[in-house]
Amino acid sequence: MFPAHIIQSLDDAPRVAQPRFPIYGWLGLVVIAIGYVLLFLQLDPWRCWFFVFAWYGYILFADACVWRFEGASLIRSRFRQFLVMLPLSTTVWVVFEGFNLRLGNWEYQNLVNPLWVRLIGFAAAFATVFPGIFETADLLRPLAIRREWRLLGWRLPRWRMTIRGEAIGAMLGLACLLLSLLWPRYCFPLVWLGFVPLLEPFNRRLGVPSLYKDLERGDPRRIILLLLGGFICGGLWEFWNYWAYSRWVYHVPFVQYLKLFEMPLLGFFGFPPFALECFSMYHFLVGIGRPRGDS
Repeated sequence: MFPAHIIQSLDDAPRVAQPRFPIYGWLGLVVIAIGYVLLFLQLDPWRCWFFVFAWYGYILFADACVWRFEGASLIRSRFRQFLVMLPLSTTVWVVFEGFNLRLGNWEYQNLVNPLWVRLIGFAAAFATVFPGIFETADLLRPLAIRREWRLLGWRLPRWRMTIRGEAIGAMLGLACLLLSLLWPRYCFPLVWLGFVPLLEPFNRRLGVPSLYKDLERGDPRRIILLLLGGFICGGLWEFWNYWAYSRWVYHVPFVQYLKLFEMPLLGFFGFPPFALECFSMYHFLVGIGRPRGDS
């Protein structure tokens, strides 16, 4: 059965039959508005934190909407999981920042000083990646009410995952990551593809939610919603970054000539697979950190 929420099943979470819209949802909109006011008034150093205001406000508002529609949500039903998700999100994005030292695809401008304040800002901003994507995917869940998916009249088949197939996929995933480092000018997009086939075999064996398990059941709904959620979050990232004072700019080979906001148009196609990578990396970290014997 498709889990009630994208990141993890909330079937065991208490539900409210007719939930009201939580007050923190309205607070989220206020936080976004405050960020805009501080930005347009050019109040230092607060205008440097616009991106943080926008994303935490959005996460609060999105979670409140999920609670209103579903009677269960990440923040209201699994607050401890939400708190754990924040540092894991920062950790994973630092991995991609490490790749970017070699790729050189983006750089940051107008950063706040001193350095220790800047690092706090980085950690706070990077922490929004996981909850932003997962909350957005949860908001799209009404699109996934059908239990049987068909393509051109044919029901989508179940995938049979073999040890050999998993090993080949893992090697291809590792190759994607290595190629992006060895030939960054030509292979830089592969960094947004490699972690899914590399980590999913481990997720299946760790007993955590897994995209491979979904494919084995012939159920692509979580994958589709994550892809859509990643695309929407990508649009929000670039929209808010475009107006922000502290921001990033791109240096992407071959495609710099055609952009939407600061992102080259072709770059938007990297956000959907990145959402799948976030799902796989998050559950891998949760799985390896879980005490033995936990179900």
